[in-house]
Amino acid sequence: MVRWLLAGSLALGMCAGQARAGEEPPVAVQSEVTAAGAAQVASAQGSSGQEPKQQDTQQKQEPKQQDTQQKQEPKGEEKGEEKKEAEAPAAPPPTGPWHYQATADFYWENNFNDPFTGRNALRAFDIIDDHAPQFNYAGITVFHDRKPFGFRIDAGFGESTELFNATEPLTGTARDAFQLIQQVFASANLDKKGLTYVDVGKWYTPVGLEVFVARDDWNYSRSLLYNFAEPFYHLGARLYKYKNATDYWMVNVNRGWNNVGTRPLTDNIGGGVSYGKQASKKLNVVVNTMVSDEPDFVGIGHTRYLADLVLNYVASPKWTFAMNGDYWHQNDFLLAPTGPEVGANVGGVAGYARRTLNKKDAFTLRAEFLDDAEGAAGTGAAQTVWETTLTFEHRLNKYSIAKLEYRHDSSGVPIFSTDDPAAPSHGQDTLGAALILSY
Repeated sequence: MVRWLLAGSLALGMCAGQARAGEEPPVAVQSEVTAAGAAQVASAQGSSGQEPKQQDTQQKQEPKQQDTQQKQEPKGEEKGEEKKEAEAPAAPPPTGPWHYQATADFYWENNFNDPFTGRNALRAFDIIDDHAPQFNYAGITVFHDRKPFGFRIDAGFGESTELFNATEPLTGTARDAFQLIQQVFASANLDKKGLTYVDVGKWYTPVGLEVFVARDDWNYSRSLLYNFAEPFYHLGARLYKYKNATDYWMVNVNRGWNNVGTRPLTDNIGGGVSYGKQASKKLNVVVNTMVSDEPDFVGIGHTRYLADLVLNYVASPKWTFAMNGDYWHQNDFLLAPTGPEVGANVGGVAGYARRTLNKKDAFTLRAEFLDDAEGAAGTGAAQTVWETTLTFEHRLNKYSIAKLEYRHDSSGVPIFSTDDPAAPSHGQDTLGAALILSY
């Protein structure tokens, strides 16, 4: 019942979204904006009547949205007076056609289950529980403005790049090379204003709210939706058509979920349509749909239908709210070689509330559920999983942020490891800390 209610709500969201949302500003520079960041930029634009300034860092989506433009926090009180409107995020003027960025992050996790596996279950990247600091990722971004041709490359190494490419069908040297290259694409403006452009290559998925690079997410640990209900990347071509800085259409053709190489028993083809609009000064809406041929647990491909809805609401200079909903369906899904075939349904909703305390400090609360009704998402069982995360962040200086995070996961199925291999738990609690560097 939960999955059908979810599917219905997403369908309604898509109908309403045919007049809403926001994403990468229509400029020649190949910068990328998260959904939350785009909402704040658009809110600032609506309140001031001026064009938003160019943001300078981000990544997973080109509206997720894509990983490499830093989320800008609206300013709050200054000298005892609260500003009435959110300000456009400050950024230095472009210095030329070439742009460079760098980031790295480290984490420490304590799992109170003390799992015998030494691993945190259901995590995307912060998987290690051995009571010692862990290196997660270090990477650089180089991009050239579309004037009219440009390119972008995001390259890096670390534990997260191995997990990010865990299902990549490439082997050998080619797999090693693409594991180090999270994004690489060529770009071309198709009009003089930069409102229409095309990218060709490997790019982060436009689906969802959270992104690959840690500096661009509110929480440090990634959501269940990010890990199990959404793709990570695509190889293909995409065409963006902007009406203004926030409203756009995007169409794409690709090789499906997380594929650069060829999967032998699938068609290796997919495509999608995205729509974004600033519905009001405060509300930003993004809708993503995708259809592709995806393998089941035996490796046989069948058509998968995905719908994704992202809402961002900037309530005030101090409060921002977001919601991400995902649902995908796939017929004739084999969970094992001996069958039976099932109609796989995976969906969930994540809600976010972010409170900015001052220029350096903020709290973010995330609560979500993921319904893996048949076990097709890879959570380890047919189950519904719930998760709540509270994150405190403190900006140490312009190049570094520290985060402290408490997270609770639970399920009706005992899937979480404990110190006793014969006694798994229905829940998992972790306390973590992270240091994120960026330039």
